[in-house]
Amino acid sequence: MLLLVFPVLLAIRHRWMPYIMSVSLSLVALKWLHVTYTMITVRLMMGDDWLRMTLIMAAVVCFTLMSICLFQGQKLRAYYRVSSV
Repeated sequence: MLLLVFPVLLAIRHRWMPYIMSVSLSLVALKWLHVTYTMITVRLMMGDDWLRMTLIMAAVVCFTLMSICLFQGQKLRAYYRVSSV
């Protein structure tokens, strides 16, 4: 359900939206870290290769964290009418 709500939130031009999206993306990154830890644990117990999967998941977490930087940029802050402090 949240996957349907967040794209709609992007269309709302309110000054709190960059903060809401940044916090949401931070929580998503934490969830990806938890999923990565769980997958590493399962792969280690099964004796499978875990390094490649860890590198891929690390890239996913980094991409999610870099997405937060977009909401801190001048263009999106201007779009959402965030006053610079």
